[in-house]
Amino acid sequence: MKDANARYNWDIAIWITVYAVLLVGTSVAFNRDAVPAAVRIPVALLPMIAGLGLIAAVLRRWRTMDELEQRVQSEALAFSVGLTAMLTFSYGFLELHASAPLLSYFWVWPILAAGWVIGLFIVRRRYQ
Repeated sequence: MKDANARYNWDIAIWITVYAVLLVGTSVAFNRDAVPAAVRIPVALLPMIAGLGLIAAVLRRWRTMDELEQRVQSEALAFSVGLTAMLTFSYGFLELHASAPLLSYFWVWPILAAGWVIGLFIVRRRYQ
């Protein structure tokens, strides 16, 4: 299990580094107006290459987990998805009907990630 965790940690570190490099590179290019209009969309999406690597790393790690840990993670993710749906739909209704300011899609992932952490805390306490 330690070997799987160590490899997973390295995979995540590598892909986050790739993401950061691509993000900084594309941001600098856009800020300097160095991106031709014809390639703005693919260049803007370059950091998402690292997202594919992160997905692959998480799936590799998932396959090394025992059944209990998979269940814990699944329940935590289910909690997170439900919480994210409730929060984003609620805020959407506030935007439509209560003049709440528009929010970017960038907020969905942090909400989902925070819900996952909260879900893990709740689920792990139940299995202790």
